[in-house]
Amino acid sequence: MEERWNCQLYFNRKGEAASNIPLGFPQLADACGLAPYLSQDFMKWFEAMFNYRNFMFHGGFEWTVHSREKFTEIIEAKGWERFFTCSTSGDKPWIYYLTNETIADMPDMIGKMLDDLGRFAKDLPFELISKP
Repeated sequence: MEERWNCQLYFNRKGEAASNIPLGFPQLADACGLAPYLSQDFMKWFEAMFNYRNFMFHGGFEWTVHSREKFTEIIEAKGWERFFTCSTSGDKPWIYYLTNETIADMPDMIGKMLDDLGRFAKDLPFELISKP
């Protein structure tokens, strides 16, 4: 089943596929042995950034009230307060954006992820990395 190697897909407990990159990537990382090389900080960061990307990409710069409320709930449930902040209107979230700390940490987070991917690739069995 080629779909299992598609990080855009997440498979639920029944084996049904759904488009969900924030859940599909960690599932694929587990399946191929990459997960132990990636820090828990990275996985939390990845999930937060990709969810934010989805809200921004699909909702534009100014989200609906429902989307703002939903993202606020996700931030609180997932413990992502250090990644995001928002401007408010009437004491309610209006526009979410990345904190200065998140922006400053981004190059180091990406660099560490690339190092982790390199360690993973170097540890692969010779048969998987050599030409047949």
